[in-house]
Amino acid sequence: LDVGGNIGYMAAVGGRQVGNKGLVLCFEPNPDVLPVLRENIKLNNLTNIDVMPVAAGDQEGSAQFFCGIESALSTLVANTGVLQVQKTIDVPVRMIDNVLVDKNISPNVFSLVKIDVEGYEYFALKGMQSVLKARKARFIVENNPPAQKALGVSMQDILNDFFYPYGYTIFWI
Repeated sequence: LDVGGNIGYMAAVGGRQVGNKGLVLCFEPNPDVLPVLRENIKLNNLTNIDVMPVAAGDQEGSAQFFCGIESALSTLVANTGVLQVQKTIDVPVRMIDNVLVDKNISPNVFSLVKIDVEGYEYFALKGMQSVLKARKARFIVENNPPAQKALGVSMQDILNDFFYPYGYTIFWI
């Protein structure tokens, strides 16, 4: 799972690693980078990446998305203190658990989950409880304290609510 795919670098790396029998689900809500993401997938001849043009969250619906001058900093979090907002748009939001049900994909198939959603990691994780409970995947989770603080959460909350209860071992990079 690539949650916060941006232009697709990590999705392409994952697509090469899992090969033709594997699948990468790539979540990216920013319509400004979706054409670049799809072109990068095409240029790398990868047919095993399924792009989901939605944000990952803890409920179904839509949300304001703050598009930054630097696309990699775009976020669902207002007032991060880092982002220079170029425009604000509404984007669809999906719970990853529901996407997996809709696509008939077992949460047990994922070996790696990368989440880089500029402070919205807590809510993306809350919407993927089945993947966490399966304990098959390793997680790489970005830590963005200013954006998390704007939402009233912290990395410690992420660890306490999602990783420690399921017995994950934590490593810091």
